[in-house]
Amino acid sequence: FARLLKPFGVKISVVDPYLPDSVFEKEGVTRVASVEDFVADADVISIHSPLTPESKHMFDAALIGKMKPTAYLNNPARGGIIDEDALYEALRDNKIAGAALDVFETEPPAKDHPLFSLDNIMVSPHIAGITAEALTRMATMAVENIYAVLDETPLDPECSINPDTLPDACRMD
Repeated sequence: FARLLKPFGVKISVVDPYLPDSVFEKEGVTRVASVEDFVADADVISIHSPLTPESKHMFDAALIGKMKPTAYLNNPARGGIIDEDALYEALRDNKIAGAALDVFETEPPAKDHPLFSLDNIMVSPHIAGITAEALTRMATMAVENIYAVLDETPLDPECSINPDTLPDACRMD
């Protein structure tokens, strides 16, 4: 995602506790410790995180309330990371400029979901990752990782969110 935006000269801040610093340096992005560290200054926040007990409703009324009124929130990741009631109120009251959701806490969402009544939101039916390029990349990465584990060669750090579970020969550190 960061690579696509780089030509536009945007400043990209990333929260990812699992990746080594070398990945951030390679991609030319700024590592921040938490979303709270940059949410007030961000023009666009794009969520690319699994849904975990820690990330459930991470974007609640308090965090959304720290966003600029000109900011946009994008979630192609997992429903449940955004508190949809809090998002609805923020969008309805123009506390943020807009949102784009590819996922909902309950899927499929109800036809009369309150967010559908707003004109400052875009929704898609959980298809953001279904492109020819994404499917090819996923298949290629899976095969490369299988070979790396079998050959006990280091894995690409972008492919492992829990590197501590890998055999020593597969670790990049």
